[in-house]
Amino acid sequence: MKYSFLLLLWLTSFGYSFAQTTVSGSYVTKTNETIKANIVVPSSIFIAEDLSKLFFKVKVVDSIKGTLTFKPEDINSFEFLLNGKQHQFYAKPFNAKNNLRFLQAVAIGPKTSLYWAQTVNSNGAVVGTFYTFEKADGTYAFLINTMRLDKFKIELKEFYKDNLQVQQLIDTKFQSKTSLHNDVKEVIQAVNKI
Repeated sequence: MKYSFLLLLWLTSFGYSFAQTTVSGSYVTKTNETIKANIVVPSSIFIAEDLSKLFFKVKVVDSIKGTLTFKPEDINSFEFLLNGKQHQFYAKPFNAKNNLRFLQAVAIGPKTSLYWAQTVNSNGAVVGTFYTFEKADGTYAFLINTMRLDKFKIELKEFYKDNLQVQQLIDTKFQSKTSLHNDVKEVIQAVNKI
């Protein structure tokens, strides 16, 4: 009896741990049609809403077509509001031009855009942050926060080699890993202002 109760308690908590959140949102088809739908935000044992699980696929509940699962090759993007924050995911190259993943938009601009994805371990700790830089001409650079800072700077300067002001800004940034994300955003803002 005691073991039955503990097993029931464990199964209930295990099922609760993997519950999913459904939120209002939309997705954009390959023909650029925006469809309103509910987006299923997965969770994991230690993370209530595990956005890293949206890296490979997204499940949507469409009032006309029912429940659908999309991979990055199937749609252009999707977005939703969760806990007061707007999340936008785009099907973009991850570490090679033909390797698509759903990446979150950090900044979308007329000259350059930045997308990112964070991978987390089972405890919810960030393992790596992957950045995809995109120029308006469709060229990409793929960088990760685990790179040495000097290598990160060299590759970013090479990507923006046609802009002397941005090169000078990059030289003053990327002094520590803790400021990397803010430094990247500053570079993107500078490129789009010039």
